[in-house]
Amino acid sequence: QRHCRVPPTQLLLLAFNKSAAAAMRKRLHKHLGDEIPHVMTFHALAYALVRPEEALIYDEPSAASQLQSREIQEVIDEHLRSDEHRGLVRDVMLAHFRDDWDSIIEGGYGLPIEELVALRSALPRETLNREYVKSYGERLIANTLFENDIVYSYERNHRRDDFNYRPDFMIDTPGGPTVVIEYFGLAGDPDYDESSASKRAYWATQRPKYVFIELTPADIKRRGVEDFRLSLLDELRAAGVTTRELAIEEIWERIRARAIDDFTGAVKTFVNRCRKGNLAPDQVDALIAGHRAASNGERLFLLIASAIHRGYLERLRSNALEDFDGLLWRAAELLQGGEGAFKRDRGRERGNIGDLRFVLIDEFQDFSAGFYALARGVRALSPSVGFFCVGDDWQAINGFAGSDLRYFRLFSDHFEQTQVLAVRTNYRSPHSIVELGNALMVGNGVPAVAGPEAGPGWVRTARLTDFAPTPSEQARYDGDDVTPALLRVVKHLFDSGKDVVLLSRTNHLPWYVKFRETARPPADTLERFADHIRSFFPAEDRGRLKISTTHKFKGLESPAVVILDADARQYPHVHPLWVFARVFGDTIPALEAEERRLFYVALTRSEHSLVVLSQGGRQESPFLQDIRGRIKTEALSWSDLPPVPSLDGPMVEVRVRTPYDFAFRDSLMG
Repeated sequence: QRHCRVPPTQLLLLAFNKSAAAAMRKRLHKHLGDEIPHVMTFHALAYALVRPEEALIYDEPSAASQLQSREIQEVIDEHLRSDEHRGLVRDVMLAHFRDDWDSIIEGGYGLPIEELVALRSALPRETLNREYVKSYGERLIANTLFENDIVYSYERNHRRDDFNYRPDFMIDTPGGPTVVIEYFGLAGDPDYDESSASKRAYWATQRPKYVFIELTPADIKRRGVEDFRLSLLDELRAAGVTTRELAIEEIWERIRARAIDDFTGAVKTFVNRCRKGNLAPDQVDALIAGHRAASNGERLFLLIASAIHRGYLERLRSNALEDFDGLLWRAAELLQGGEGAFKRDRGRERGNIGDLRFVLIDEFQDFSAGFYALARGVRALSPSVGFFCVGDDWQAINGFAGSDLRYFRLFSDHFEQTQVLAVRTNYRSPHSIVELGNALMVGNGVPAVAGPEAGPGWVRTARLTDFAPTPSEQARYDGDDVTPALLRVVKHLFDSGKDVVLLSRTNHLPWYVKFRETARPPADTLERFADHIRSFFPAEDRGRLKISTTHKFKGLESPAVVILDADARQYPHVHPLWVFARVFGDTIPALEAEERRLFYVALTRSEHSLVVLSQGGRQESPFLQDIRGRIKTEALSWSDLPPVPSLDGPMVEVRVRTPYDFAFRDSLMG
């Protein structure tokens, strides 16, 4: 504006969300006063162009407004009320929890070989009881227990000497022994075999009153699935475990509420992906017809999801509603037709796309087909317009919502007379965190560099398997090793003057926590966990701790960050429902690549201090292992962090060093 004399009416700045657009306007006001360019979100521009008569429905990220989800839910509920579709939903979800993925992989089902190989190692197995287990064998065991009314714990904490051992399955029998089931899935690996032998010896010599059952993949292969299940049940009954085979209706009743929640989430994603691509019902049907389902569950899902998509579009028409994606495509169509006048803010801001000379697009890595259609429409009305697009492909984490990195990576194919510049400097993070991020993203482009004023920072990796709680911590937290370990870390960061954010990959915690009683509803897992951790600190410190999923914390920062779950089943976390999006071209390699970028986002939220917490050993995230293989990481020394004292008063620990001092012992007991 100042140096090239370009009027503000010829400049348009586009952002993906309201907060980013507001931040742009605020910074421009500081330098330009009221003479600022047009600054808005893509959807605000579409609304200003179309000025629809229909009521606009959309979901707010804060969940304060979920109007679009509510409309989709109404269509889903209509289908659930019909006898035909209610039965279909049940069949879809039961098949989803039971599908034999090893057979799917062996059968091939037309999948590319690289996807099959990735499937075997990456696909999480979700049980009827909603655990994510490590293998098909564990899933078979878990479902057998569930279907026969056997209450069990999966990977429950069990202290073995100074080691927090987590057996695969533990079953408590009333008045009888505890049954332990270990599924040794990697027989033949020397380290794994040594660990397995150690576990056998432990149960035989140190816990002889427990019943130990050992199973392997060879047992399934030799006996077949059904005989394997029957044999396991026979062993359990011999150990005193009561079994009762559940009817299919009873199994469905036990899982119905959460299964329908999962189904609803998958359908909403399906409908939104169709809307992102501007697909009409007939186009969706053609897409499905040309797709080969990998399982019966996927086939049934596509059948009902396409019907719900059709019903959703009919509901929009009959109720005079429009969603953001429909608005975007309508705006692109208007521009292609030569209509470019727009007005917003009750007419106080007016303009014409045909007058534009320059357009700036923020967060370009999140571009999608709809946004590109809008950009093409701008060029149709103003052929000489210049685009300035800023983005970070290492932070492209919204593929599940329809974003497509091809527009970023093939920028020169989509725009003319292009120049690409690498903005390498990271002004947020210290040297150690920039180095960590570069090590993770080797081979994915130009490495980053720390800003000129960046310090060294403080980065530690921490394994829970290395953490040995004191006797007082064991007594206070009763099998929960995560709470005392995390309290030590948070206390250290507080003492160094840093506020702390805890980052979790999902809304669910991957380990056992002995929660204190709190007022927050148990369903709000992450905030409940944050309340739990806060409760061990003085009131004046509790506001210094926040918690978030990594997705929600993108674009934000904190002086100190603790990544809670740098584990193999969290990073990468390929949700089992991904299979219902295969029809849109989603693949395991692409999803894993996006998960790597999500881990990069988690690593780079810190302005100074970072702790990367993992279970350790084989459960550690392969992304963290990649980093360790490329640079030296410094491990946290748990012994340097003292236990956090209780606010309820001190716990006295008395150690009698002479085993023969019975008189002193008796005086304590008395």
